[in-house]
Amino acid sequence: MKCFVLFMCVSILLGRSLAQGETLKLGINRTNLAWVESKERQFEILDEIHALGVKSIRLAMPLPHLPTYEHIRYCNKLGVDVVLLVLSPEKDIYFDPGTPIRDGDDEVIYDLPPLSEINEDQFLTLFRYYMVTLREGRLKVEAVQLFNELNWAAFNGDLPLVEGGAFITDENYRDYEFVGQWAAGIRKYRLILKEARRIVDQVFEKEPQLKPKLVTCGYARPDDQFLAKVSGSVIDPSLFLDILGGRHSLAGSRDNAFRYADGVGVHMYPEKMDLDPGTGVETASYYIEKKLKPLIRNAGKDKPIYISEWGYAGWLNNVKLAEEDRLKQFRIFIRALESKPFSDLTFGEIMLFDYDIMPPFSVYQDGALTPAARIFEDRFERNKK
Repeated sequence: MKCFVLFMCVSILLGRSLAQGETLKLGINRTNLAWVESKERQFEILDEIHALGVKSIRLAMPLPHLPTYEHIRYCNKLGVDVVLLVLSPEKDIYFDPGTPIRDGDDEVIYDLPPLSEINEDQFLTLFRYYMVTLREGRLKVEAVQLFNELNWAAFNGDLPLVEGGAFITDENYRDYEFVGQWAAGIRKYRLILKEARRIVDQVFEKEPQLKPKLVTCGYARPDDQFLAKVSGSVIDPSLFLDILGGRHSLAGSRDNAFRYADGVGVHMYPEKMDLDPGTGVETASYYIEKKLKPLIRNAGKDKPIYISEWGYAGWLNNVKLAEEDRLKQFRIFIRALESKPFSDLTFGEIMLFDYDIMPPFSVYQDGALTPAARIFEDRFERNKK
């Protein structure tokens, strides 16, 4: 009898949570779609994603740019919203000739130019061109996200490979000589955000229905074991966000860069799975709250929070996970977002990573959808009613 009562309570709570969840917009990442060799396959992928019931997709703007515009137009036709990621490490167009390139490991951390060397004028000229192209092409983008994980060596050439890995915090940053150069790059990013705000407002002044929201970059926190394995360096998200928010001396000024954005980006990759009906939501909520705390401290609670990447890998702590369990964990994570601790927050797009880019995280593997992809079918069925 006790088991039956517990089952009914969990079912009622789940039902309430799912009903509330209709206000959350679940999307997926398929960045760098333009790099898929077959153009026909590029559009097949978009059709497959749409068939899942996905409400939004995160595309990137890598070279060559033309296919991405075509993908946006096709998504507009399908009724799938687009979050457009504009990446910074395009050494051939945003950086001056001869800019030094930081070596990577060619597996996780690639050779990249340092953000501190980006030619801001050149970038902003091209950014204006991208926005004008969207406007003139009548292409609707829900949000433009400027840059990606600038606190992590995999996306910022100012952060070097460090044997054994390095996690840089407010307490130890003076021990790392390269932090000064990294901070100079973040100061450039603060200025770029300010100018990008002005450009978006100007370009879409007479076409407000096409105007995209401007969203700050997400931030990373790989675990220490992974950092040691790949010799990666990462800046504590709290330090990174305090610099963006003008709260730290490394910011150069007290100007809060978040005020130029319409939404704020965050990435969430919980290290721990908890499928227990009694504790799972609490475990996920604890992680989410810890991840959002430094962001809210700097950006406040008024701006929509774009979880532009989140997910659970198919391998965790060297253990292969059943895809059905991954689906359960996805649902628990969404229920956590819908729970009371976050009821006063507004969420923008919630973008699962990913469709088919990185197999441990993908919901499309070996030529077929995994059971974890049903997270979209579930929400699609509810949203049709």
